[in-house]
Amino acid sequence: MAHNFKYDVFIAYASIDAQYAKRLYALLSAIGQRVFLDSEALIGGDPWPEEIRQAQQDSMLTLIVISDRADSAYFQQETQLTLLEKTGAG
Repeated sequence: MAHNFKYDVFIAYASIDAQYAKRLYALLSAIGQRVFLDSEALIGGDPWPEEIRQAQQDSMLTLIVISDRADSAYFQQETQLTLLEKTGAG
């Protein structure tokens, strides 16, 4: 069954790497990609965890920004969940 994705790309990143995620967002958007980046799509008061999970499901692919600075346990857990969901192993 075909899936009509709302986004072409979902960008996952640790907050310490936000500047790189924003650059990727700008580059991909400039070439016509529909990109989800939480800091661009969500505002204070939005239910961020639910909105992020839905955006991941509504994206054709997930681009994970990983640097040696991205060591937060929360980011690692979210990355593992994303990988499991996207590969069908979760």
